[in-house]
Amino acid sequence: MKDTDFICFGGTDWWYHNRAHIDKQLTIRFAQMGPTLYVNSIIMQKLHISDGKWFIKKVIRKTKSIFKGLKKTHAGFWVYSPFTMPVHHLRGLKQLNERLLRFQLQRISRNLGIHNPVVLVACPAACETAIKMKKRKLIYQRTDRFEETEGVDVETIKKYDQKLKACADLTLFVNKS
Repeated sequence: MKDTDFICFGGTDWWYHNRAHIDKQLTIRFAQMGPTLYVNSIIMQKLHISDGKWFIKKVIRKTKSIFKGLKKTHAGFWVYSPFTMPVHHLRGLKQLNERLLRFQLQRISRNLGIHNPVVLVACPAACETAIKMKKRKLIYQRTDRFEETEGVDVETIKKYDQKLKACADLTLFVNKS
């Protein structure tokens, strides 16, 4: 698989979370085989302004991540935080959000020379984009129970999970799900 392109939709933000997560470890290894892009976690939780300090802290951290732009890591792969909205539960806006994400990734992929990647999805919010994009293979990493995350639309995340399992060429499980 030398000279293979990769895009990894991470389950967490590269800049702020433990790098021992399997998606991050795989991305480091993918970079040894070809051009690789790690897409920081896509916003899944609904907007809850009433959460006060927690909400402000989260918005500031995500905004800082987005404004880092496209950065190359010491391991030789690229990291990008796309601008997305917390609207997976709102039909019309959900489609706009997906198009916006796909546009950002098409532009960046073209600039990085990524044309027909193996796509790894560790964040179910990337479902629609990952399924629609041109790719060699789709791998779904089902290691976290994102549907149990506080503030997400449970039914939407469950549908994403089911769709990814159905469409993936390979689904990875860390334990029984």
